[in-house]
Amino acid sequence: MIVAVAAGVLIAVVTASIPGEDVKGAVTRVDFAPKLLTVLGLLVGLTWALLKLVVSPAGLVDEIGETTYSNLKLDLTCEVVAYRHDMRIVTFVVTLENVGKVPIRSGRPGCQLSVYEVPDDLPEGATVAAPEMGKPSLMLTIFSRSTTQHRRVIGPGVTYQESHSIVLAGSRVVSARATFYFGSTDEDAQTEYRLFRVD
Repeated sequence: MIVAVAAGVLIAVVTASIPGEDVKGAVTRVDFAPKLLTVLGLLVGLTWALLKLVVSPAGLVDEIGETTYSNLKLDLTCEVVAYRHDMRIVTFVVTLENVGKVPIRSGRPGCQLSVYEVPDDLPEGATVAAPEMGKPSLMLTIFSRSTTQHRRVIGPGVTYQESHSIVLAGSRVVSARATFYFGSTDEDAQTEYRLFRVD
């Protein structure tokens, strides 16, 4: 709308500044005006994109809000391989997929994976929650900023996958949790819980 109004004003100014007898000059200048506006519009758009996505990306998540959060598809799977006797190699695979059209940036904590062994003596009606299961068998951080100042980015349509393995005794149930932080650990996050049987 603004560009259209500006184009009309520019064409009117250019037309008014041309002497009546200079028909050829009038045609040339009127034809030049929309081309100039197109170039200016492209420059404005490129400058906005540069500022938002490169120079100052920190406010992008806040600006997009819940749309950005819903664009992250977080998945957690598990693969079990026999090792020796009753021991198993258990591989946990975390998948982060951006199904939207804007970049998703992680907070400094990145994405954290925690794995707990579920006690085999829980009473009926007991809650299977991390605090009741003691120290985790596996806890690590993936997709983190480490010591850099730039936030890790998942581009539109990009899938990031990372796997980690641990040796566990068979015939047990484990609780796995993957949490992706958009900001600090006190801010918004997306978490996926899974229970796996290790046989």
